[in-house]
Amino acid sequence: MNKTNTINNRKETILFFIISLLFFVTITAFDPFISSYAKDLGFDSVIIGSIIGISGIVALLTRLPIGVFSDMLHKRRLFIQIGLLITIVMWTLAFFIPNATTLYLGKISDGLTGSTWVIYNVMFASYFGVKEAAKAVAILGVASPVGSILGTTIGAVVANNYGYRYSFLVAVAAAILALVLTFFTKDLSIKGVKVKYDKKYLSSKSPIKKSGSFPFWQRLL
Repeated sequence: MNKTNTINNRKETILFFIISLLFFVTITAFDPFISSYAKDLGFDSVIIGSIIGISGIVALLTRLPIGVFSDMLHKRRLFIQIGLLITIVMWTLAFFIPNATTLYLGKISDGLTGSTWVIYNVMFASYFGVKEAAKAVAILGVASPVGSILGTTIGAVVANNYGYRYSFLVAVAAAILALVLTFFTKDLSIKGVKVKYDKKYLSSKSPIKKSGSFPFWQRLL
């Protein structure tokens, strides 16, 4: 890798890390206040509990399909952008028309957006060398606690000064900024990495050649 590519990848890494921070601000800015806000609107405990829990159910059902389809289509950035756009639309709607339906839709969008986190990991790792995958995951892992702290703190300040539902606008603003920044990122392909990896196992020094069989874990793929 030449010096120019190294500098470009460093810029991509910093930019994508900022996007990842904004991602966590987006999905956490309102979380501490959603139950209190729903209670103020007069919802009973069952409705409040289901509103809070629906995002986890949606994430559970959509995370694997989203990861698979983004790999199949090689359009990871597009899936990230769709997730952010859904958040922008739904929480803006919940801000202007606050009721049980819009809060449900907001939390469903929260689950869908949260499901795209697996794509963030893949894209971030693509800016590093093959041997630096663990380093990439470790660096991106910092985005979760830092972004969550920023989201809940900013959301708390806004909610305390203007009201609970204004924390929705913190999530919307973070999502808009993250969406804009994604247009300056590159959706790098991992085909080259796959080919390089496959050639390693097809070479004359490969354990396949020596033993005449695939390792156990490869036979499962």
